[in-house]
Amino acid sequence: MTDSELGRIGVWGHLDTLAIDEARAYVARADELGYGALWVPETVGREPYTFLGLLAASTRRMVLGSSIVSIWGRDAQASRMAAMTLAEATGGRFALGLGVSHPHLAGKLRGHTYERPLTRMREYLAAYRAAVYRGPVATDAPEPLVLLAALRERMTDLAATDADGAFPYLVAADRVRWMRDRLDAAAHGRRPLLAVTLPVALGDPEDRAAARRY
Repeated sequence: MTDSELGRIGVWGHLDTLAIDEARAYVARADELGYGALWVPETVGREPYTFLGLLAASTRRMVLGSSIVSIWGRDAQASRMAAMTLAEATGGRFALGLGVSHPHLAGKLRGHTYERPLTRMREYLAAYRAAVYRGPVATDAPEPLVLLAALRERMTDLAATDADGAFPYLVAADRVRWMRDRLDAAAHGRRPLLAVTLPVALGDPEDRAAARRY
């Protein structure tokens, strides 16, 4: 899967305020309008792998992606099986976004010790690549893209060397430029993907002020 297959503009949202039939109608409309991808997060709402599986039949063209699933929520073997299952269900239109989440979500919510996040992510990616999967594989479907939630230097470098790219969240445009350069430098000739959740406010100064607060 390439930048062009993801498309230039996608849709990101929790969608947990929508009943499942409403969510299916929403993604079907986004697909019809030509958005390149639909990304769903993981916090304390719907489980993203299951949710995307329920939405898959309502789309024909869009990439369906997780943005992001927490590595503390399931082991690498489980994520590998889920990613391959969704790749089969979508004909290769699944992208796996992984992240180390936040200390309060990993610790207080899930009961893990949040430590050495960079090392944990590196180990998780190695285990994901080594995981065994013997289920059906979609014909001619590529391996699912793996993107990392990254903001700082070392996680951005890891996204370039050990994954297919990065997925920053709530960053300014100048940070996007910095990340593009950082990814390219770390990849040594390869051009990793950069999928950005970038809120944009169009309108009056009050709208821009609200966006800055968010």
